Amino acid sequence: MNIKTLDARTFAIGAIMVGLAVGTVLGFANIVTTQVTKAEEAPANASIGLGLIDRNVSQERISSAQNAAAAAARSLAKSDVSTEYKKVSINPYIAERDEVRGVDLHKKAVLVFTDARGYSYWIDGDTNKVVQIGPASREKESDANPSDSYDFTERYTKDTLLPVAVEFAKSQGADATILEGKPQIGTKDGKAFFFRWEDSSSSSEQMRFVQIGLTVGGTLLSYSNTVGI
Repeated sequence: MNIKTLDARTFAIGAIMVGLAVGTVLGFANIVTTQVTKAEEAPANASIGLGLIDRNVSQERISSAQNAAAAAARSLAKSDVSTEYKKVSINPYIAERDEVRGVDLHKKAVLVFTDARGYSYWIDGDTNKVVQIGPASREKESDANPSDSYDFTERYTKDTLLPVAVEFAKSQGADATILEGKPQIGTKDGKAFFFRWEDSSSSSEQMRFVQIGLTVGGTLLSYSNTVGI
């Protein structure tokens, strides 16, 4: 099966909204952009390095992360797909709270790559773990738009989609032990299902989870893995 991706907001970030056809998709990209902008607007002398990450990434580090992005792209397309390095960004899943000032301190980075089909791949800068896969934020109308390939044909049910979700998560390096548990399941009108496994050892402030969204046609809506980062 040729698994494809479309952007969907994770449980941790917000509500699920997937249309019956292409519909409206609420993406994490805009939320991430907002968080990064606020962090980068902080005063230069803010304590504890508020929102600061090292943007001087070596070519060796970029190349290593690009291998992980290319492998993820290949697993989706079932063929070799070229990827392009875009930027270093703050990892929105990693935050420490400064209770005195009431602000989040983002201190880890992800390296962002895109492919020619319009998908983005967020790779942890330290471990090369695939943190998030989804459509890239489109800057202009002519940018590649994966929405043409969204498939809502009723080929799968909630139960038959679950092993597909597990298999894909394992292929991206998700912890097999966590995937053995019973996932939380959300749906949008029975046309798309979201499977979420939470790491019971993580705190409510720093919840770690694996989440995958799939349409009943077999299209991968989104993939997130924040366990171990």
